[in-house]
Amino acid sequence: MPESARPARSVLKVLIGLFVAVGLGAFLGIAGAFVQAERGFVGTVTIPWGTALVLATLLLTMRAMVALTSRRVEAAVLGAVWVLVSLVMSAKTPHGDIAISAASWSVAYLFGGVVLVGLAASLPPRS
Repeated sequence: MPESARPARSVLKVLIGLFVAVGLGAFLGIAGAFVQAERGFVGTVTIPWGTALVLATLLLTMRAMVALTSRRVEAAVLGAVWVLVSLVMSAKTPHGDIAISAASWSVAYLFGGVVLVGLAASLPPRS
């Protein structure tokens, strides 16, 4: 392979990685906004399994991006898109609809997600 083709191929890999990260971040943000509200009851104890499921999926997806690309920038982009989409989903629409309410589990979802995004994006790839 000629030397001039290698930089173009690496730029293409980076662009594809960023495109996938944006798509996954948007998907996890939109799907997570609806799944995070799911909860179960054991007696009088409420278990927010939807929040735990979405946050675990977010963490694992970000770490998989780091493992696949050996870089953290794609995971950071995925996390940033997730945060932006989640914040948009928590705002009221002109018709009064809202996907992420102000309930305690929803606040834990947003706060926990931001903490996990920072953690997952800052951990270095395994060597």
